[in-house]
Amino acid sequence: YKKNNSVANRTAFKNAKDEYKNAAEKIYKKAASPLKKRIGNKYTCLIENITEDGDYLIGRSYMDVPSEDGVIYIENDNDTMINEFVDVVITDSSEYDLLGKVDV
Repeated sequence: YKKNNSVANRTAFKNAKDEYKNAAEKIYKKAASPLKKRIGNKYTCLIENITEDGDYLIGRSYMDVPSEDGVIYIENDNDTMINEFVDVVITDSSEYDLLGKVDV
């Protein structure tokens, strides 16, 4: 097998790579868009865990499927809320997860 390094092959490879990159960016934007729409909304969340550093509680709303969706990281004011339902206001979003704070 002899590798063909012709200009045409290099150009075709670059075009395919660019198309892949553009498609990946479109998918990312579509995935992030619904999360951004949740900023400012309030959801009842089940607190499931706490981050290793203790800064955030980890929760899910009724819309979040454990094996498919991200989580909601909630600013930690009270470690004892694990396994409880709390109202959370969404304050920000990342690629796959949400950030929120307990609504008092």
